[in-house]
Amino acid sequence: YTAANITVDQQGRITAAASGTSTAGGSDGELQYKLTKHTEWITAITFSPDGQKLATADRAGGIHLWDANSGGILLNLGEHKEAVRALDWRGDSRLLASAGEDGRLIWWDTVDGFPAINKVNAHPPQRPPGTYGIIPNGVLAARFDSEGRLVTSGRDQTVRVWDVDGNEIKKFKLETGIPLSNAITNQRTTVIIGDSAGNLQFNKL
Repeated sequence: YTAANITVDQQGRITAAASGTSTAGGSDGELQYKLTKHTEWITAITFSPDGQKLATADRAGGIHLWDANSGGILLNLGEHKEAVRALDWRGDSRLLASAGEDGRLIWWDTVDGFPAINKVNAHPPQRPPGTYGIIPNGVLAARFDSEGRLVTSGRDQTVRVWDVDGNEIKKFKLETGIPLSNAITNQRTTVIIGDSAGNLQFNKL
C-alpha cells in the first residue's frame, strides 16, 4: 500500500500508516508488528518522547495508544466526532494533544486515558455576513514546545498559543490562507507558521 503517514522514533523504529492499518519495523526494515484496529484512514501517528508508546488516529475520530515495543493496545481515546488532524506528545510523555475537524482540542492523560483538558471549540469560526449553515471550525495542527505550551492552527485562519493549564495566552491572525502547520523555535521566542498559500511566517511570542 501507499503510506499516508510515516514516523520514526529515537531507536530507529519506523511506523507507516494507510487505510486503517499501521505497520512498525526496525531500523533494518524488518516488520515487527502490524496494527489493524482502526477502521478508517489513519491520519496521524507519533511515538512518545520516551519511546514507550505509539499514538495513532483516524478520520473517524478514533485514537489508540499502543505499546511501542510489542504493538499491544493500551488505551482507546474516544472524544472526537470527526477526523483527527494532528497528534503531539508533551516532552514528559504523559500528555498527548489531539486536534480534530470537529473543533475539539484535547490534552489526554495517557496514564488513565481521560481528557485532562478538553476545548470543544478551540478555534471558533467567524461567520461572514450573509452566510448560513455550518462554518468549518477544525483544528488542523498542534505542537508542544519544550516548556509544555501548545501551539495550534485552525480553519479560523488563526494560530493560538495555550499555556500548560489550557489557557489561551496569545494568537496570530493570518490575513490570507489557512495555517496548516506550526512550531516554536528551540529558543521559545518565535512561532513559525506554514499556510495554505505556501508562505512561512515568523511571529514573536
